[in-house]
Amino acid sequence: MILDSSALVAIALDEPERKEFVAKINAAESVAVNAVSLVEAGIVLSSRIGEDATEVLAICSRRRTLS
Repeated sequence: MILDSSALVAIALDEPERKEFVAKINAAESVAVNAVSLVEAGIVLSSRIGEDATEVLAICSRRRTLS
């Protein structure tokens, strides 16, 4: 599974589709995110939360299983 920036943002901001995305990610054999999607998600998250989102993305990218 390849994640895009909108999925990362939805998960980080606990948007309504988060639960479905997390279930699909946890069920996937492998999960990847390209660098461009990480940068885009970081820009969007930083804008929405009003601070640097680097740590939020780092936590998400290190976890194999999300909850």
